[in-house]
Amino acid sequence: MDARWHHLCVVWSSIQGRFWHYVDRRLTSSGSHFRKGWEIHGGGSVVLGQEQDVVGGGFDSAEGFAGQIAGFRMWNRVLSTSEVEGVAEGRGLPRGVVLGMEDIKEVHGEVQQVACECLEHCV
Repeated sequence: MDARWHHLCVVWSSIQGRFWHYVDRRLTSSGSHFRKGWEIHGGGSVVLGQEQDVVGGGFDSAEGFAGQIAGFRMWNRVLSTSEVEGVAEGRGLPRGVVLGMEDIKEVHGEVQQVACECLEHCV
């Protein structure tokens, strides 16, 4: 809650059952034995900014994100540390993007979707 922009990235390898969590280009945590062999099938929904108690529901406004999200991307592969750093520094997007903010079809609650070019001004 320091009123500054932050870059967050979670990388998950189903094949290895490992994950890595980065904040502002720095690896802050990692783990293993996490959903090894699992697949994410197409045709589902992604919920941003809200914890759900059951799939697609059980939302509690007290558990929602309050703030601004300037960008979101999901890749179909594991990003390398240098690719994560490059995205955080605004050096472009690596290949394999399968989902982004431009794919948003619905917004609910007190969400406001605005057009901005703020990513180029974030420090």
